[in-house]
Amino acid sequence: NPHIQNHDISKRLGAAWNSESHEVRERYRALAKAYKERHNKMHPDYRYSPRKPSE
Repeated sequence: NPHIQNHDISKRLGAAWNSESHEVRERYRALAKAYKERHNKMHPDYRYSPRKPSE
């Protein structure tokens, strides 16, 4: 629905995440860790550098 605001979507996603079982959440945390390690190996010099709003 294009009329749902971002904060409402975030609330729904947060509620869905919190209702998941411990096993499901741990599975996704392990996947995130693996992807992070893979990214760090592929791009060892990468540093997050957000732009300032004035840029």
